[in-house]
Amino acid sequence: MNFKEYLKERITEKQRFSKDWPFNSGETSELLRAAYERRVQVSHREYKELPFGMLESVANWICNGKSVGLLLCGGMGNGKTTLAKSMVDVLGAQLKLFPMFRTERDIAREKDNFEYIKDLSKTKFLVLDDMGTEGVSNSYGNVYSPTIDILTKRYELFLPTICTTNLNIEDIGKRYGERLEDRIKEMFSVIVFENESYR
Repeated sequence: MNFKEYLKERITEKQRFSKDWPFNSGETSELLRAAYERRVQVSHREYKELPFGMLESVANWICNGKSVGLLLCGGMGNGKTTLAKSMVDVLGAQLKLFPMFRTERDIAREKDNFEYIKDLSKTKFLVLDDMGTEGVSNSYGNVYSPTIDILTKRYELFLPTICTTNLNIEDIGKRYGERLEDRIKEMFSVIVFENESYR
């Protein structure tokens, strides 16, 4: 066996940042609308339709298979977290795939628990809510951000990830560095919420 054949056997090819979920975009959009409306109802808020095309954009991300990550960014209180939770509902019902949903506050509480951070980094599907609100941690005098570690590992492993944040891409670069900003640009489809707060 020559070296090139050895490498083909040893290093298998993965499709970079794609998923293969058997969804129909129109049906998925309606499922998302129903889940979103129900989540608003149980939070005792008045249901307001998301801006035109928002649910369709998210349904397209679920169905198109082009990127493994979705970044929902925009101002506070405009439906990002509710929509992310609705996506968890739809994926759970349709695929029996139940993403792990964690907020940055959860991560901040466990920032020194390296097993917890490692588990989040490798879980099959992660929804990370309120990215950018966590603090930094010190480990033997070294400052680090668990979010950088989590997203870098998920990038390396091609794992599906949804993030919500009030930061834009440039702010993410300022907060987490150019390396993570560049990886996010490759790994994530970005949907910007420009609507006003519903609160």
